[in-house]
Amino acid sequence: MNTLLRTLLVGSSLTVMAGLAAPALAQEVPDASASQEEDAQEDAAPTNEIVVTGSRVRRETYNTNAPVDVVTREETVLAGTASVADALQDSTLASGSAQLNEAYLGFVSPGGAAANSIGLRGLGPQRTLVLLNGRRLSPAGVGPELIAADLNVLPNAILQRIEVLREGASSIYGSDAIAGVVNLITDEVDGVTVDFYTNQPVEHGGGGRTYRASVTGGTVFDGGYVTGSFEYREQTPLKVRDREEFRCPTDLLTDPDTGEPVGQRVPGSDELRCFPFDSGGIAQNYLLVADTGVNRYSYRDGDITQPYLVNNLDIRPLASRRQLDVDVTSALRTFTGFLSAGVDVGALGNAEIYTEALITRRESQQNDLAQINYNADTIGFEVGPRAAPAGFTGLPVLAYPFAPTALDTGGAQILRPFIAPPIVDRSQEVNYYRGVAGIRGDLGFGNFRYDASVVYSLTDSTSSVEGIDARKFRNAITAVIAPDGTPDQFVTVAGPGTVGAGNRYTCAANVAGGNYLPGANCVLFNFADPAVLAGDIPQASLNYLYEDVVGETTFEQITGQLIFDGTLLDLPAGPVNIALGAEFRRDSIDDNPSEIAQSGNFYNYTSSGRTKGSDEVIEAFGEASIPILADKPFFRELTLDVSARITDYESYGSDFTYRVGGTWAPTDFLRFRGSYGTAFRAPNLYEQFVADQTGFYPASFDPCDEFASVFDPSSNRYQNCLADLEPILGTAGALNFTATGGPQVITQGGRDVLEAETSTSWGLGAILTLPAVGFSLTADYFNIEVNGQVDLLNSGILSRCFNSDDFRSGNEFCEFVEARDDGQGNLTSFRNPYLNIASQKVEGIDFSARQSMELLGGQFTADLRATRMLTQELQSFEGDEPVNYNGRLAFQSSLGGPKWVGDADLRFSFGDITFRYGLQYVGPMDGNEFVEEGLLAAPVVNGDPVDFDLLAEEYFEHDISVQFRIQDLGQLTLGVNNVFNNEPSVISSAGGFPRVGNYFNYSGYDIIGRSFFLNMTRSF
Repeated sequence: MNTLLRTLLVGSSLTVMAGLAAPALAQEVPDASASQEEDAQEDAAPTNEIVVTGSRVRRETYNTNAPVDVVTREETVLAGTASVADALQDSTLASGSAQLNEAYLGFVSPGGAAANSIGLRGLGPQRTLVLLNGRRLSPAGVGPELIAADLNVLPNAILQRIEVLREGASSIYGSDAIAGVVNLITDEVDGVTVDFYTNQPVEHGGGGRTYRASVTGGTVFDGGYVTGSFEYREQTPLKVRDREEFRCPTDLLTDPDTGEPVGQRVPGSDELRCFPFDSGGIAQNYLLVADTGVNRYSYRDGDITQPYLVNNLDIRPLASRRQLDVDVTSALRTFTGFLSAGVDVGALGNAEIYTEALITRRESQQNDLAQINYNADTIGFEVGPRAAPAGFTGLPVLAYPFAPTALDTGGAQILRPFIAPPIVDRSQEVNYYRGVAGIRGDLGFGNFRYDASVVYSLTDSTSSVEGIDARKFRNAITAVIAPDGTPDQFVTVAGPGTVGAGNRYTCAANVAGGNYLPGANCVLFNFADPAVLAGDIPQASLNYLYEDVVGETTFEQITGQLIFDGTLLDLPAGPVNIALGAEFRRDSIDDNPSEIAQSGNFYNYTSSGRTKGSDEVIEAFGEASIPILADKPFFRELTLDVSARITDYESYGSDFTYRVGGTWAPTDFLRFRGSYGTAFRAPNLYEQFVADQTGFYPASFDPCDEFASVFDPSSNRYQNCLADLEPILGTAGALNFTATGGPQVITQGGRDVLEAETSTSWGLGAILTLPAVGFSLTADYFNIEVNGQVDLLNSGILSRCFNSDDFRSGNEFCEFVEARDDGQGNLTSFRNPYLNIASQKVEGIDFSARQSMELLGGQFTADLRATRMLTQELQSFEGDEPVNYNGRLAFQSSLGGPKWVGDADLRFSFGDITFRYGLQYVGPMDGNEFVEEGLLAAPVVNGDPVDFDLLAEEYFEHDISVQFRIQDLGQLTLGVNNVFNNEPSVISSAGGFPRVGNYFNYSGYDIIGRSFFLNMTRSF
């Protein structure tokens, strides 16, 4: 860290703090009924001074040259939203980008399973900063990839409004604010309020229901306030079997000549099967055997003496019915407590001492189906020699007493079984703690104030997975004759038709010196038994093989901040208001996987090392709002806003960011705004410190697989492969090389190598306001470019190494690739560190319109919002051709998504009754272009090309509600979401895009279906 910068900042902060004195004035905010920027401006009294998200300067109006959307609690109640996440992940607020939510159950994903995050502009949650009452909200979740705030920790009961700034703001808030900022602002209450909410799908099916109950209380007294709330929320899981539309996914491919559906069929019929392999089907009930070739065998009618070939996909056993018990959404329970308080102390400038506390527990759980498919190459041990002709590691039939004798063809080896075992449980417990302590008051000269605060946040979480220790699996398939005295529960008798028929066997691990080892408890796993192969595994085997694999994660963040703001001088056009400050922050993570995972023995999962490290930063920042002209012809207002921040990170060094913005109002009803700024994102702790996480690529990823028949002899690839393989296999062997094993990939953090991502953003906007008719219209153009994006090259490391001119002689990518094995010439492993490699560009236009007027004796309000994305471009590596993902299918938390998204909110209030109609629109997304441009391979069935459909059609969702305000009783809101039960778009399985059933799994779609909601509120 820069010692001089640290000394100057800390020293100046202490000096100023030592001389504080004068009256305090707590921050005031616009009326909570304001639903949009213009409303907020109108409702703020002229004498109030407010602070708008995207600025630290106090203003007399809500005017800002940055695009800020405001969503109030009242709006969320009328819309029937169940949580803060539901409100924020709205397609229009998120610019249509796909979000991580409870329907994304990836085992390795940011925040872990059931985490909810928000990423604006399609740039990912790590590039959107989330604030609670203007202060950074630290990451939460399970696992090492804690890169963003988990929206599950936020209180719903005490929420007053959400402000969403949709442009970069690093010069104001520091790292991560590249795509924008989300600021959640809580309320102060005087009294007690009880709230209950439930959402009930019309098609119950056992899941998808939501319940929420809360109590909020507080008091405002002379010189202070206290507010507290407690909230409970529960969401029941939605399973595959709960919706007819989920129960039978197919590939949705057709014959180009006849138009008839094609794909995997039910054995013995022309009917397409449910859950084919490319649509989430888990292979089961057959053995992979190396004999005359590599063949697949199942048992006819469950008879071990009648194995038959099932090489043809159409005669493979059907998927297990257990796939219907897999969860589509997580079971979720949250317990949230929130407290805020402040008291005037009558000293230090009439200072107010304030505090805030947030405590949340999240309990989430998922049911999953994890295949058993013994594969010696990926679990680190061999139980037999290499099997000819495939070159795989297998288990010789004659060495396995439970193998069917019918498979003994002289040297045959069982390469692996494919079994769908009973459903396994995954669960997470996340305990999140956040405390704020601060003091604010007047400095004693002019109207300058100070605000000093400390924020401490802690995530303490555990994750548990029912999994198999590979060492136990090896023990369970290594059988010996059971010596006398072996307890019956540890003995398995080989049945008729098996190699060891009639003999009693036990695990070799249970035997020492020819005798049973007292206390040994290994139970043989007879995977060749027809019932076991079909998934009916004895409970004793399940008890021995499976255990709770538990990992623990802690993430700690400490932030100290000191801010001064006030009027520097008065100009003819108005006061020059400034804000100056300094901030220190320290983040640390300790993700400690189970011993099984760390030792590489987590069966069929990647190994994980302990991710542990910390980073700290010290910053100085300043901002000024300078009125140039006011109340002049064609210049009702001309204001310049500037901000800058100096940053010094321990990990990568110093940075400087700035922003220049301006507002010009030629008339009272027309205003223009624009800005240009720079932003940055420091590498997060996961990207810096992720310990060696190992996985395996298939043999086909070897760049030299069959290279001689694919590449021109003069090409770099051909020459480099020949040079790599010739010393091992000789010239003839190298030219005929076919990879028989895939390389291990080792993902690593990039500490001391990574630099910060940098970005530039600019925008122009116009605001038309016609108060006389209650109408306003806003249009804002935005343009964001991110450079030096931190990412993984994955298999791109191999291609860049083997295509290089300086192969194995200084090429930077070849340094990551280890030497080939000296037996068969297969790649052994390569390192895959996080690097600054990619760049992104997004641009588009945001629109919003509002009409508010008296109508039929009541008040009518219409809010319309829309975003038109123009560009969503990603360049994976310098020199590569950029790919525009705009209007295309997208994975969660990545570029892509519809070109158009929009929503409409129409409300009519008459006396104590309010009616609401809501409409959400999601434009079409086309994935067919990926295939047309060669970015995805075209699907084939039985070697023949087929037609496919990767077009997600436009989507509409209609909601209605009515709210009654009953004197002396409370408020009652009833509504229906997705009134017409509009279904998400269906797409083909081609391309591997996320699907639920045949539906495209996109966060902007409703996969629950039509539902009724009820919200009751009573205040005392």
